Amino acid sequence: MSVRHATMGAVSASSPWAAPRTQPDRCPGLLRPHQAADGALVRLRIPGGVISAAALTEVAAVATEFGDGQVRLTSRGNLQLRSVPVDAEGDVPAEMVDRIAAAGLLPSARHELVRNIVCSPLTGRVGGRADLRPLLAELDARLCASSELAALPGRFLFALDDGRGDVLPLAHDLGVLAVDAEYVRLSAAGAVGAPIPLHRAAGELLVLARRFLARRGAAWHVRELDGAPLIPDAGDPMLPLGGPLDFGRLTQVDGQGLLSLGVPLATLTADQVDAVATAATRSGSGMLVVTPWRGLLLPDLREDAAQPAAAGLILDPESPWRNISACAGAPGCVKAAAATRPVAALLAGTGCSASTPGVHVVACARRCGAPSGEHIQVLAGPSGFTVSGPSGRPDINCDAAHLAQVVARARNGS
Repeated sequence: MSVRHATMGAVSASSPWAAPRTQPDRCPGLLRPHQAADGALVRLRIPGGVISAAALTEVAAVATEFGDGQVRLTSRGNLQLRSVPVDAEGDVPAEMVDRIAAAGLLPSARHELVRNIVCSPLTGRVGGRADLRPLLAELDARLCASSELAALPGRFLFALDDGRGDVLPLAHDLGVLAVDAEYVRLSAAGAVGAPIPLHRAAGELLVLARRFLARRGAAWHVRELDGAPLIPDAGDPMLPLGGPLDFGRLTQVDGQGLLSLGVPLATLTADQVDAVATAATRSGSGMLVVTPWRGLLLPDLREDAAQPAAAGLILDPESPWRNISACAGAPGCVKAAAATRPVAALLAGTGCSASTPGVHVVACARRCGAPSGEHIQVLAGPSGFTVSGPSGRPDINCDAAHLAQVVARARNGS
């Protein structure tokens, strides 16, 4: 773990995040798909990113039968399917819903939009101050058991950080930071409270969620509330800089192996799903973890597994695909001015190293899918590109012939 530290402060009332909302959120789900230019987009909530190989295999089969055949990973460790057909009422096929539910991914139809929980992906296996897997399961179960909490906004996020500082810096609403194996500190939009016993954490988080609902008005997030904070701030937690996981092989505390896999452009093909599912079943525990950085963990390995790398997933931490991402772009998004994925593929080899900023390609001013940390943005338009960042660098306009060179210089600080 890095010895560097970062601070985490509450968002002020003057923050642009605090602007009043004028409409309810329309965050998509299986039962509330979003209509895009290439068909409906469906999001499947996967609390903590934890999913069985069998369930992921079924999601890929559903994507092939009802969508474009690909499974996309999100920045909250969830899954998305595109190009899904809908009926006149805007609903996806009933068979699709039934199959996702049978795979265990829809335990409560009323709560499908609110099961937004990120958790330290390596918790209980590699590093961290506490094993938060029991807390993750308890929080999800108690959330789904509360009819009141089904009213939480679809963008409301819980973050469970096992003390390494990897997920708490994400823009969460409520969360915990492990102090040690038995105590955690509650977090509410940047304010971090005094230590409480870990066994009380799920209940206390849901108490705070109810307080948010009582005060929310039209707010989507805790940081948008007027008035006093949900919890008193007991001081800066001085988070270790956890950050995104490197790709490669790790050894768990129990001696078993773990693969941290990169997924190019956060998109799994049917063959790649088959490869990781086969490896998880034959060599591991049959479980997988989708990370908030759009990668995959293949844990609990009794023996090495070669199938994922052979299928095009990334094990090399210096891969040219490291830190390259893109929004959906054209033709899938009606607002996109250009295709983004071919541009991202072109840029995959531009000055890539562990210390260079990532690159995110977008095709409109909404900048969907942008990473939370420092990065370079490439805005693709119908007649050229605008390269922005890192912080302090002026925007540069260029054509396709010079784009790779401009981005390489920006990544290397030249």
